[in-house]
Amino acid sequence: MEKNHETRYSLIERALNLDDDQAWARLVEEYKTFVYYLLNTLNVSLSDQDDVAQQIILHLVRDLKAYDKNKGKFRNWFSSLIRNTVLMHYRKLSRIKRREEAFSREMEFLIEPERLTEDFIQQEWEQYLTDKAIANVRTKFRGKAIEVFEMALKGDSIQQIMHATDLAETSVYKLKQRVKRAVMLEIRALVREMEPSDEL
Repeated sequence: MEKNHETRYSLIERALNLDDDQAWARLVEEYKTFVYYLLNTLNVSLSDQDDVAQQIILHLVRDLKAYDKNKGKFRNWFSSLIRNTVLMHYRKLSRIKRREEAFSREMEFLIEPERLTEDFIQQEWEQYLTDKAIANVRTKFRGKAIEVFEMALKGDSIQQIMHATDLAETSVYKLKQRVKRAVMLEIRALVREMEPSDEL
């Protein structure tokens, strides 16, 4: 609880003090996994991802002082920073290697800049938090609970799950609900920890 409160209300303000290395390390750690997740979703090549991620972090260090909590949430501001950095990356590629077939996907991406809208990044952020929550919950359950939940996620029917796990219908339903509830609680915890409040 202490850690979440500090993350939500003071981590960014601490990071604004460039001498606070610990705050910067925590801020980068909180968001770097999502940065790579989003770069992968946006088809940034694996060979370029480290460079682009580094540019994003450098821009974060340079521009964080410009963040104004009164104009919106930190996540929205950070999403715009990511979007602009990725667009600059693709524009650079288009200038340097526009004729190479290996960059056809990047060029196609440039033709559809709507993929980098706030709504798109919001959807990817929500999916990222869901995937992270499920990964965290996997470590908390044993036996068939996770198997039942993951089969349900894939769209398997109750009957299919019963047949595969040799469980009764009531057991399948209870296990699925237990894991689903745990995932929802984990998502809420991640949101509290990783999405600074408007009260920051």
